Amino acid sequence: AHRPAGWGVASALGALLLVGIAGVAVSGAQEQSQPVVSHDTVWIDTVKRGDMKVEVRGSGRLTSGQTVALKIAETHMQDVRQGEPAAIAFKNRKETVGGKVGMVHPEVANGTRTVDVAIDDALPPGINPQEPMDGAITVGALTNVVYVGRPVSGQSNSRIMLFKLEANGHAAKKVPVQFGAASVNVIEIKSGLQPGDKVIISDMSKYDGVAAIGLRR
Repeated sequence: AHRPAGWGVASALGALLLVGIAGVAVSGAQEQSQPVVSHDTVWIDTVKRGDMKVEVRGSGRLTSGQTVALKIAETHMQDVRQGEPAAIAFKNRKETVGGKVGMVHPEVANGTRTVDVAIDDALPPGINPQEPMDGAITVGALTNVVYVGRPVSGQSNSRIMLFKLEANGHAAKKVPVQFGAASVNVIEIKSGLQPGDKVIISDMSKYDGVAAIGLRR
């Protein structure tokens, strides 16, 4: 068949152009598929090194003028002992009072056990004995460890993926993190993060299938 001069060159250039357009389209689709999240909707914490208190938490009510009965999950009771220090907080109040673990009840009900805390300090004025109270019992301490605020899904001795912020603060990528001991609000880091790293510790389950996100202020 007769072909005009230059037909092969034009055909090759056309194919290259189509490949280039396809590449741009794929790149654009990838950029659009990366979700962008507002800083105001996530909780970001900085990884630290230092001493870490290990605490367990429960909720309860006053059973006498100086005693609070706390309900604590049975799975957290292995280190709770008589005489350990405790702090009691009150609903909608900034004050806390100190105390010590008195009696540890052996019975399990609905997955919890009852711990009586003897309060050492005077109760703040105006406390309603019927209002729920929160208590934190210190069951141990770790020295010179790397730790961070406890993520929503963070459990002791578990391995999860966390979004770690890039240096520019405009994006975050998932990294695998190995946890150690867990406390009420903080958790030990065995590997995956270094002091100074910033990570998102709020619930990010909606982004389980995403490797990176953008961040905007």
